[in-house]
Amino acid sequence: MAGCAERREGLQEVESRLIAGSHNGLGVRLVSTLILFLLTLSGLGHSTWNAISKTIPERDAFFTLITMSAVVLYLPLAVFLLQRDSIPPQAWLFALGSVSFEVIYFLVLAKAYRLAPLVTVYPIARGTSPVLAMLFGLVFTSMTVTPLGLTGIVMIALGIFFVNQPRLNFAQMKSAFANQGAFYALLTGACTAIYSVFDWFGAHVMSGILFIYIVYIGIALGKLAADRILLASVSYIGLWRRHPLKTLIGGTLAFSVNAIVLYCMQTTPVAYVTAVREVGILFTAIIGVVWLKESMTFPKALSVIAIVAGIFLIKFA
Repeated sequence: MAGCAERREGLQEVESRLIAGSHNGLGVRLVSTLILFLLTLSGLGHSTWNAISKTIPERDAFFTLITMSAVVLYLPLAVFLLQRDSIPPQAWLFALGSVSFEVIYFLVLAKAYRLAPLVTVYPIARGTSPVLAMLFGLVFTSMTVTPLGLTGIVMIALGIFFVNQPRLNFAQMKSAFANQGAFYALLTGACTAIYSVFDWFGAHVMSGILFIYIVYIGIALGKLAADRILLASVSYIGLWRRHPLKTLIGGTLAFSVNAIVLYCMQTTPVAYVTAVREVGILFTAIIGVVWLKESMTFPKALSVIAIVAGIFLIKFA
């Protein structure tokens, strides 16, 4: 009972800080060195496992395989946490919501990577999420848009429009989504924005790491069911034998990145967490060009910079 009381008090303190914005005299709360390091590491980890996935032809099955490997790899940690923390009833509702949109996330992300390169899909998917988060805030809360925030939205929109174009030409903006990969990248970003809301609530009623583990069990089961329906044939054992190291790295990074983000959200205002973690867009641009040998045109480079700058403007507005 004492532990539950402490958790409620901690939750109230975090919520109060989030509502207040935790601003200093300049209107910006400085992120601690530890949190900055963890979120930068998170961004690098997220871009890395996405790049690894891009190299696997059987991407849908590979996503299922890395979620299953994460469940196995982190089972000892989950058992340890379960002995120290309980699972409140409302957490199951948040987990169900998160699982539903995470499964859709993996399905549309795999589709996007089949249709477009990493340096196109990743910036759109990651850049869409903060814009939608701001729009959700406008619709469901008393939040207002500042000129700085509006500028951020415009910069992200322009970045998304130009990321697929061979040259900077406003007359050709209608061709921005000629590649269906961009459309599925947008859906990926929408799913990220929605499941992040469920994750935030889940992490504030119980251990964030344990909550994510429960979510990953649901994702693995959901993806297994989806694969049986959508894929003609799949051999997870054969896929594992062909890519054992990539599977282990993918499963380790996919889970740990989510765990780091939820940990940071429990100690730092969510706006700053989601802003700093988008540094992964820059890592992805570098990985896509250096490792995957994807082309980086001048408009694409400017688009990536515009999306990252827009995200920071929104989150610090």
